[in-house]
Formats: sequence, C-alpha cells, structure tokens
Amino acid sequence: MKTRILYIENHPVFAATAQDVFLSDCEITVTPDKTSAMTALESNSFDLALIDFDLDDCKGDEVTREIRVRFPQLKIIAVSSHAQGNAKIQEAGAAAICGKMEFSKIRETIERVLERPI
Repeated sequence: MKTRILYIENHPVFAATAQDVFLSDCEITVTPDKTSAMTALESNSFDLALIDFDLDDCKGDEVTREIRVRFPQLKIIAVSSHAQGNAKIQEAGAAAICGKMEFSKIRETIERVLERPI
C-alpha cells in the first residue's frame, strides 16, 4: 500500500519536484495553506503530513498545533528551508525535521517516523 502524505507546501514547483524525484511511490495531496489542509484532513486519511513553515495563510507551527489538537495520531515532519521555522514546527509537535536542503533524505525520515510509536 502506498504511503498517504498530506504535503502542506505553498511552492507548487518545489512540491511537484519533490513528489516526482523523492516521493513518486507515495500518494501525495498538496495544499498551500491551513484552511485547505484542515479540509483535506477532515475528508481523507493520511499516514503523515509534511509541513512547510511559510504558508499562504499562516505559519507551519500554527498548522502543526491545530493538527495536534484535531488529529493527534497524525505523524508530522517539518520540511521548511529555514532552520528556525523547522525548530518551531518541531516544538509545536512534529516528530522530525527534514529541511528542503536535505530533502534527499526524506524517505529515510518518513520510514523512521512511521516506525516510531505515537
């Protein structure tokens, strides 16, 4: 079964490239903001979420905090290009960080996070 990922990322070119190069064997839903991410979470089942920091309607740590309240079982990985943003997302409840400059390691990060108990 394919890993189902909600990718909360507002740069469509990066999201498409990441999907094609690193996550082509996964089922990816890309949303650019908190509003559409919450809608997707309410109507679909995901194995994990990848969250960028600078989103269209808020910051990634805000999305992470809301997901932790509303969908506490969902695993989260911070995937911003900014170390400070990743740290804030992790403080808000992400299980791991895989920054954009290290995205070639996203598969191993996903595998590690999915193996970890909640």
